[in-house]
Amino acid sequence: MKSKSASLIVVVALVLAACGTSKPLGPPAGLDGSWQLTSGTHQGTTLEPVSDHPVTMSFDGDEVTGTAACNGYGGTFESTDGQIVFSEMIITEMACFPTEVMDLEQNFMTALVSVTEVRVTDDVLVLSGENTILEFEVLPPVPTAELLNTVWVLDGLVTGESVSSAIGDRATLELFSDGSFLGSTGCRSFNGTYTEAEGLRTTDITPQGDCADDISAQDSHVLAVLGGSYKTEIDTRSLYVTTSGELGLVYVADG
Repeated sequence: MKSKSASLIVVVALVLAACGTSKPLGPPAGLDGSWQLTSGTHQGTTLEPVSDHPVTMSFDGDEVTGTAACNGYGGTFESTDGQIVFSEMIITEMACFPTEVMDLEQNFMTALVSVTEVRVTDDVLVLSGENTILEFEVLPPVPTAELLNTVWVLDGLVTGESVSSAIGDRATLELFSDGSFLGSTGCRSFNGTYTEAEGLRTTDITPQGDCADDISAQDSHVLAVLGGSYKTEIDTRSLYVTTSGELGLVYVADG
């Protein structure tokens, strides 16, 4: 996650067909769950998946979330009689490389606006509309990572409502059941101890090494969050570390 701020609200309006049975059908069976884009076209443009930057889509009730190659997105949807409309779609903003990733993301989000029909057959999800077709394969459930004894890799730095990308060397955090922890800020390592009290509270943290000027701000940010009291929340394989102030951290489970 890099330089994020909630924006780009895409609202799609669709007049559903009134013909058919008097009791309209809901979403197709098997829609709930997670899917990954395998191929697609929109207005003659091919949507080619990029390695290590998947386009995903998860349905839960009337909510839809996913990753659009680079940014996370979410919103709501309505589906009946094989038709579908996505609304109140919000996507974060960050820059990813190579440029093909951002091109794929833009084409995917634009294609969603054109989607009007949905079909699920043999673990294949097809979204289609005028000059648009998006095909997905089902994704198995991802196991939820444990807070302790997991290598967490820093992904983003939270300041207020914005999230900037982690830079420098691989920055990590590992918490252990004996009340100790260790990790790195992207330029130097640290270790320390913590206690549990309405979250976690660091009782000692010792950084080791030096940082170049271009990463010193990240180093200070990480130590400011982990050096005091903070709360943790895990969403599948993402760890959100929040403080009572405006600073926070976002990690992803390694592997």
